[in-house]
Amino acid sequence: MVITLVAVGLSWMLMLPASYLHDGNKNFTFGLMFNPPGYSLEQNTSVAERLEGSVRPYWEAKDSREATAIAPLADPQTGEPVPEVPALDESFFVVSRGRVFMITTSKDPENVGPVRAILAQAMKQIPGSHGYASQRSIFGRNAGGSNSVEVEVVGTDMQRLKTSAAHLQDKLRVEFSKFAVRSDPMTFNEAGPERQIVIDQVRAKELGMNVDSLALAARAMVDGAIVGDFNFEEDNIDLVIIRDPRIELTPDGLADVPLAITEEDGRKTILPLGELVHFVEADASQSIRRVEQRRAVTFTVNPPPEMALEEAQARIEELVAESRREGGMTADVRVNMAGNADKLTQTRTGL
Repeated sequence: MVITLVAVGLSWMLMLPASYLHDGNKNFTFGLMFNPPGYSLEQNTSVAERLEGSVRPYWEAKDSREATAIAPLADPQTGEPVPEVPALDESFFVVSRGRVFMITTSKDPENVGPVRAILAQAMKQIPGSHGYASQRSIFGRNAGGSNSVEVEVVGTDMQRLKTSAAHLQDKLRVEFSKFAVRSDPMTFNEAGPERQIVIDQVRAKELGMNVDSLALAARAMVDGAIVGDFNFEEDNIDLVIIRDPRIELTPDGLADVPLAITEEDGRKTILPLGELVHFVEADASQSIRRVEQRRAVTFTVNPPPEMALEEAQARIEELVAESRREGGMTADVRVNMAGNADKLTQTRTGL
């Protein structure tokens, strides 16, 4: 028994930092760049054409010798010079609202990694925009690859969440480089106009209204509200209350939405929503992600190839602890490791 315990202990101490899966060397590199929110389709197209112009010499090059001679390139994560730049075999761009999506392949299938540097260099030349380039993993289904770490920053107060997430993002970018850290939503720290609904607590109490029910009614009229779920052929289906899509609703018309209310004495009456709530103009994120019904910002971190996933996860946890000690991350904001980092933890626990 003692020998077994000693053997297990030594095995644990000698175990090297682990990764979940290796990324491999798939000949598929993509880039995604986000432009300022006010850009029109024509402006986004113009940006794509500038990117295309920057990348064009690399797909016109016949081989790596010609591609390397075009311009010095540095690895976007390490900053180290790229000794041999491959020529591009295929490349195309897609323009959509506020973003440009790029896909490229290398003429040399054994030298694919430096393609990220080509795209990163092109994106750096576009002022006011930001993005990332990533080589697709042979195992990963998402943009981060199989050795990426997903960091979920979750909170209830949007302003404190944004401040905490921005503080952590700065630390992650310093540690792993700005091209190795991607946020979802990408524009979480860019404000846009929002109309918030503030419930009149006194009026709601006079009518015997439940605040949660009133909030549910407002959500149902705008984007729809999940009120339950059911199992259908082993699939979990959400039950959502939504308004008739044929009924148009504008922000200005929200105050006139009729609500059927049952008062404390049992009488039923119909009141406009504006009598029970106040509308407040505010700035808010252009898009909001939710994890378990709470607002969230998710960072996908791609560590350097030589860094094991477990080592990257430990370093990120240290950065989170530093952020809390410095006061940059508030106590009510929770940080979770997700994706492959969570799978690695589960695998090691199982072993």
